[in-house]
Amino acid sequence: VAIHEGRRIVFRVENPARSLKDLLNTLEEIVGFGFTCEPISLKEEFIHEALSAIDNKKLNSLKVSGAIHGARAVARMEIVAKDGLEPEKIELLRSGNYIVDAASCEVTLKGVRGQLGFSKAGLCKISGPLSDYLLANLEKVLLVRLR
Repeated sequence: VAIHEGRRIVFRVENPARSLKDLLNTLEEIVGFGFTCEPISLKEEFIHEALSAIDNKKLNSLKVSGAIHGARAVARMEIVAKDGLEPEKIELLRSGNYIVDAASCEVTLKGVRGQLGFSKAGLCKISGPLSDYLLANLEKVLLVRLR
């Protein structure tokens, strides 16, 4: 799906294959010399902005990574809770010295539930009856932020 915004075209690839090399090579052949392409990284703040009108958000899983300065090591953690997570209440995450690698949450709008999962690599999985609404909000935020 292509979203036209001025001189920029944003492609949303649904159910992407492991490699998009063939797609990008074909686009380069069509467009010609000077074609450039870069992935869009989903930032946590983009997701929060897209979910601002949602009645209820419940963070179900969180994958984080970060440096442990004293040990000269890197830590990777996955935290999952059926009843929701509050990162500020998790002692290991209080320092704030971590990067969110992936997260998923359950959202509710007017009694209708949906799920949204995202990774820092740009992969976003949306499911449930709110899929169209969530996707439209996320695309709107991305287009405004990428100007």
